[in-house]
Amino acid sequence: MQIQGECIVRNNLVIGAGGSAFASQPHQGSPTRLTVVHNTFINTGMAVRLSSWAAGTDMVFANNACYSRTGAALHVLNGITGTTLAGNVSYGTLPAGIAGFQPGTGLADFVNVSWDGVQRDARPAATSPLRGAGSAAHAAAVDVLFLPRIAPHTTGCHGP
Repeated sequence: MQIQGECIVRNNLVIGAGGSAFASQPHQGSPTRLTVVHNTFINTGMAVRLSSWAAGTDMVFANNACYSRTGAALHVLNGITGTTLAGNVSYGTLPAGIAGFQPGTGLADFVNVSWDGVQRDARPAATSPLRGAGSAAHAAAVDVLFLPRIAPHTTGCHGP
């Protein structure tokens, strides 16, 4: 999935997308008004790539599950200063000093997901660190199945 600016990306499940499951970079000017919340990004390589978010305004990346089997859960190019980061769970490498992420333990965090997307049941497992990790301030009203989200909020595309 690739976006540029002025949009809300919410409640998506992206698995095994090649280069990165999610990418955001400027094409004409700096990215602005991007809200990326309650998504599940799973990839054998890079899970998420954010480019030039420090130059943007009103940038939010919250309550996302970012899982990489062999690479970066989050890769940042040209900074992320000023971006709101909260309630994310990651498996894979993160940039040094990054806030707003807690560690995941791998695909066992989900009911039944595979790196290649053959299995796609991305509901959180009973003991998953996704449960209760979400930021209430950035919680969506419903999940990917249009079921109500309730506190404590679950990170990723599925609610409790």
